[in-house]
Amino acid sequence: MIVKILSSSASFSGVNYNTDKVELGKGELVNVSNFGALGFLSSLRPSDYINYFKAVSSVNKRVSKPQFHAVISARGRSTLKEDLTRIAQNWLSKMGYGKNPYLLVFHNDTQNNHIHAVSTRIDKTGKKISSAFEKLRSIRMLSQVLEQDAKTDIKSVSVKMLKYRFSTVAQFRLLFEVMGFKTEKDEHVGQLKISGQNGQVHSIKLSEVDKQILLNKSTVKRVVQLREIINKYKLQYSPLPLDRNGSADNNPDPLFRYGSELGDFLSSRFGLQFIFHYSGGHFPYGYTIIDHADKNVFKGSEVMKITLLVGESKDGHVFNGKMAEDTNLDSRVSGIPSEAVTGCSNYDSSVLSLPDLAEDIDDEAILGRNRQRKGMARTNTR
Repeated sequence: MIVKILSSSASFSGVNYNTDKVELGKGELVNVSNFGALGFLSSLRPSDYINYFKAVSSVNKRVSKPQFHAVISARGRSTLKEDLTRIAQNWLSKMGYGKNPYLLVFHNDTQNNHIHAVSTRIDKTGKKISSAFEKLRSIRMLSQVLEQDAKTDIKSVSVKMLKYRFSTVAQFRLLFEVMGFKTEKDEHVGQLKISGQNGQVHSIKLSEVDKQILLNKSTVKRVVQLREIINKYKLQYSPLPLDRNGSADNNPDPLFRYGSELGDFLSSRFGLQFIFHYSGGHFPYGYTIIDHADKNVFKGSEVMKITLLVGESKDGHVFNGKMAEDTNLDSRVSGIPSEAVTGCSNYDSSVLSLPDLAEDIDDEAILGRNRQRKGMARTNTR
């Protein structure tokens, strides 16, 4: 399966393109979401949708071509219309468009079933939805949607996670949490319970996790490599953590609240996932690096203290926050941006794989306290 971001437009030409397909019997309007009062009307014309898109977009005059147009294509006819619709809806949510008005139109006029999504890049508060590393993010987000069923096989995922090098049980739990699982440590029975979204539950003996910690080999060489990578690219990409809560990312999960331009790039290029730890509305006081390329989990300060990481950025921001005095992180929230786990990378990972590519798309293609504490990991040792 493949995803492609198509051209932007000031006139929302994507609406007419897709409704023309419907009129010719080559497409079907399968979903209309978040159009407010229009949703209660019948016999809507293409111009009605276009005018609504323009009305939402008009609050931000800085974006001259606000149309967002994308297509997701399956291989052959194997993926049904209903499945493509569900996949597109989940993908749009991950890309930050879940609360925006959007149209989904299923096409069957090529050898591969595919679905078009048309929306606006401006949310209803007037903010532009992030387009940073959009092509890379679109692929990774589709990969995550397609892998969701596979991820529910908790036992097989647990085997893969035990191959990572980590120094605490909390870091091991974090590996699951960034994939959408919930974890709960039961000291009485000596087990770590992992719960999936579909009700599946798997338990791992804490003694097995402790054994893996003891077997972990030194990663000093890798720490030096990561430090060099960060020093090189933080001159080009801002390392300053930004609060994505209430922004164009549509209130991401608390785990994904803070992220940086540098973190986005390092994730897409090197498979380095940055998790920023914070308390309440305060600036992050620490971070964790999940190194998917070499299967390591590092406490951020092992690689670079946060004061050195974000002390100076290319845009002139200076970090002057103070480290939190209280290190009991049960009441804190850890977060990274949704983008930080997105984009293509040049590393080989059996956990975060990319989707298969279809041969063509269609003719357009040519063109803590704030965290739910129950079952979540402590972060004071990360």
